[in-house]
Amino acid sequence: MEISPGLSILNAVNPPPGQFGPAFGTIGGFVYKGSTPFLLTCFHCIENAALNFDDFVPDETNDTAATLLTDQTRVPIGTIIDARMTITTAQDPNDPAVSKNINLDIALIEPNIAANTLNFNIPVNQAVTGSRILLDSDKGSVNVFKYGNKTFGTSGTFIGISTINITYPPRPEIRYFNRVVMVSGGSHAFAEGGDSGAFILDENNAVVGVLFLADAPNKIAYGICPDLIEQALGVTFKPPTLT
Repeated sequence: MEISPGLSILNAVNPPPGQFGPAFGTIGGFVYKGSTPFLLTCFHCIENAALNFDDFVPDETNDTAATLLTDQTRVPIGTIIDARMTITTAQDPNDPAVSKNINLDIALIEPNIAANTLNFNIPVNQAVTGSRILLDSDKGSVNVFKYGNKTFGTSGTFIGISTINITYPPRPEIRYFNRVVMVSGGSHAFAEGGDSGAFILDENNAVVGVLFLADAPNKIAYGICPDLIEQALGVTFKPPTLT
């Protein structure tokens, strides 16, 4: 099959339950280590229900990721090689002298290219150009777009950098995200459950965030800043064909 951004993604073996079946998220797109492409999504989209987030060990917990067909069949598409909820030390670009723990919600999947083909474009036919760090001073002036598996293509406006505390039920602990991108959908919801993992793109198709939380009633969505992802996983959003 063709693996492409916008497809659903979930744990192939033991996904947690969702509202109408297994919980799933969205393949946001591709990131690169050198010239090698990897799929990127959120950790909570591909988690194994039998494990706590902190139990995942890169190169040891080799769970398989799958996409979900309309008949609920799970089709394996690759191996989950890394998944992070925390960077133990990360530099704050607004205060380079400060290092701190930063929460993430991100996973890296090695696609099975022997059994599948890869389509790198985000619907509708958008090629990612790299990444961009948005600042609070950019709020209100940057139009953005995302393509998720639940609400498909939606547009919105960047409304600022924020902090947020959230829980991941049924876990009781609260996770603090100290720098996230906020997007308003205006008159419509920018995202809903099932869209997590989608790349948030600016007008030039640069990734400004990876969607991990949607507040649909208030038409607000939150994204993980791309520089934190690049630092944590040692990847880049910029395709190797672009110099």
